[in-house]
Amino acid sequence: MENTKPLIYTGKEVDHLTRGSKSARHDRQNPKSPRFDPSWPQPVRLSARSVGYIPSEIDAWIASRPRVRNIPLTTKATNDVVAILHASITSNVKVAA
Repeated sequence: MENTKPLIYTGKEVDHLTRGSKSARHDRQNPKSPRFDPSWPQPVRLSARSVGYIPSEIDAWIASRPRVRNIPLTTKATNDVVAILHASITSNVKVAA
């Protein structure tokens, strides 16, 4: 069985791929929203109440997002912050702001 891409992504598929929500997706499309993103792909009208997204446009948008990986924990201050957060998570101790 071949692993092929669909012709159109549904809103739920886009939300899953972008790790977002329906409201975040709608905010990216709304020019009046503070989270408006002009680079966000335009939806394709499928019916009176349904839209979809072109997979290549969504994939290109995801690829254009900055990625943070392999950040080395080299400074003592960073290591201290990580240790405090780890301790607060494992012991249910609240960290003061």
